[in-house]
Amino acid sequence: MSTKQKTKKDNSLEISKTYDIMELTIERILGMTLIDESAKDLLKSTSGIMGINYKAQTDKFQRDVILNEIEYPLPESKLVQSFMEIESRFGNIANFQHQYETGKIKLQRMDIQLKKLENERKQYHKGDVDGQLKQLDIEELILERDNEVYKLAQVVASAKQNMTELRNWKSQADSAMNELGVDSYEDPKLSKILYDWKEREIAQKTYIWGMLQQKGMLDMTPTKIPHILKNADMFKRGAEVVADQERRIMEASQRPPNPNRWKPPTAGSESGNPPGPQPTPSRPPGDRNVG
Repeated sequence: MSTKQKTKKDNSLEISKTYDIMELTIERILGMTLIDESAKDLLKSTSGIMGINYKAQTDKFQRDVILNEIEYPLPESKLVQSFMEIESRFGNIANFQHQYETGKIKLQRMDIQLKKLENERKQYHKGDVDGQLKQLDIEELILERDNEVYKLAQVVASAKQNMTELRNWKSQADSAMNELGVDSYEDPKLSKILYDWKEREIAQKTYIWGMLQQKGMLDMTPTKIPHILKNADMFKRGAEVVADQERRIMEASQRPPNPNRWKPPTAGSESGNPPGPQPTPSRPPGDRNVG
């Protein structure tokens, strides 16, 4: 395809189109001259990854990993964290929207520049050095434009990822609100709940830290010490719960075995009887050995 034809094709692109990251990735691969055909085939075989929103946090990941019971033991703390995550994703989406709009303006400006350069190039005779330089300017600008289109596709993909995560965080917030008996964001109970939850969360965390300390699993960081000193009773209660569980397990392991407990069959015994000589089965009536 000649440069003139490519310029015309690029200029006909609708700025308002939906930028498909997977489609543009394949186009980029096909246009690569740095690698051979076998390398292109390899890249094409992995291009499908671009169409998978694998980076987005799933609902299960948010619920089980991020909002775990150690870091966020109360529904109030889960709710607050969900609100913060939603606010962060909203900010990202607003920023992506700005990048998207400015990116479209940049493409429009490039289209105008391409038309201008094309008209200027036509003023030179074939073989003129200045005409050749104009041609190089056109080719360079086309490459820059292709790259800007790809950047725009990445922006769209990132916005979709953040939208997916925002939707999942909204689900976490709704779940916490339902557990707290809050009907909506306008519910007067919500402001009161969000006002006095922090001290209760610290107390609950200290209780969990006591449990972990008894198990030898607590990472005793300097930030935990003031909270443990302030909530020493909760810390002690947590440790005592685990100690009591450990004591019960130890006592159960030291009990003598129950002689009436069923034993699984062993080798040579299908019914659970011990191996060795087995009783001779009685001979059916009428069965006699004759001579």
